[in-house]
Amino acid sequence: MTDGAARAWGWLAHLRDGGTTTWPAWAGAAEPSARTLPGAQQLELLRRLNLQLRADAGPAARPQDALVERVLTTSPPGRGRPELDLVGVVPDRGWGYAPADPTLLPRPELVRLASALLAEDLVAAGGGRGQEAPQRPPARRFARRRPAVSGDPWRADLLRRSLHARGVRLGHPDAGLVVLGADLATMLTDSWTALAFSGRGRLTGWPAWVRQLPERDLLPRGADPAGLAAVRAERRAQRPGRAGDLGPESVRIVLDPALLPGLLRVRDLPPPPRVPADAVELARRVSATLALRVPRARGRHLMRGPFLARVDGLPGPALGVPAELHRWVQRQSRRQRRGLEDAGYPVHGDPGLLVADLRSLAGRDAAEPDEVGVLSLALRMLTGTERAHEQDEPGHDQHRHDQHRHDQHDDETGGTR
Repeated sequence: MTDGAARAWGWLAHLRDGGTTTWPAWAGAAEPSARTLPGAQQLELLRRLNLQLRADAGPAARPQDALVERVLTTSPPGRGRPELDLVGVVPDRGWGYAPADPTLLPRPELVRLASALLAEDLVAAGGGRGQEAPQRPPARRFARRRPAVSGDPWRADLLRRSLHARGVRLGHPDAGLVVLGADLATMLTDSWTALAFSGRGRLTGWPAWVRQLPERDLLPRGADPAGLAAVRAERRAQRPGRAGDLGPESVRIVLDPALLPGLLRVRDLPPPPRVPADAVELARRVSATLALRVPRARGRHLMRGPFLARVDGLPGPALGVPAELHRWVQRQSRRQRRGLEDAGYPVHGDPGLLVADLRSLAGRDAAEPDEVGVLSLALRMLTGTERAHEQDEPGHDQHRHDQHRHDQHDDETGGTR
């Protein structure tokens, strides 16, 4: 056994014992404890897991042995780098992937491995790999004439799920359609959030997704209430025996959420979930992993059920439209308002709510996902400490900045902790 291999086995033993020393700073040695060494991604993820748990639960905290074994034996899913050898243990062969310094691995590589572990947790929490998503309540006679609900894809789907869980049925044939709307910036972030929690794979990240909209001069269907209402009305009119039953007077655009209970004939509705930007990005990564393991309907149920319950209300700024797109959002929202007025649909709420004001956009507590925050959240969810700092929510932005500076210092100096 070479000196490099002995050093690597010593580092593995150190990490199993809850250690946080980086690979460049490690100097100990040990005998082999298994047939093969784990990859650089697994070892670095375990080190960061130890570091995160110490910060959240105290210097004596360490991950459970079962979690440690899972981290060391799980392979990164999907496309990306395979398991990498440690630099200094094996020589660079000149072909394939070169041995890696774990402290220099891109954070998305670590999140990719963490997402595989979180996906396994979701499948286990949801009742097993082969179980399908729960079915909706059995069809029964409509007690009340409640309209179908469409529009903002994130809020509309969660509203339907909530009411179905109560046994409330929507979509009476004679009750028309309610289309949920909001200011355009909110509908854009909701559209992407719905995609991130859909259990689908190959979804581009938020910055690339939202920045291609002005380039292609388009809006997501869920972010265009009048256009969506027209499409739904046309589809309904094409059904045999139902021509003309969904005209403008049967479609209501709802911009004020406080008016929804009365329109849907229910006593109250739960508030929409509040999911920080980092959690939405992590949901995108976990969804992509679930897409490789379970059918899409099952993945959608797991993401909008158990996963959403864990990240709802966590501290951190919400997802926001980049500042350079604010003027484009304002122009599009004014165009939307004119289109809604021309369509003639009844509007519940102030139509001015559709227009995105530049001052209000700039003043929102919103941000793009941050790789440091996404990795930190993934680690906390693996150890079950994601709620450890909820009480510090007013100072979360400062905590996030301090964590980013701390993480950068750790990577650049290779210091021991």
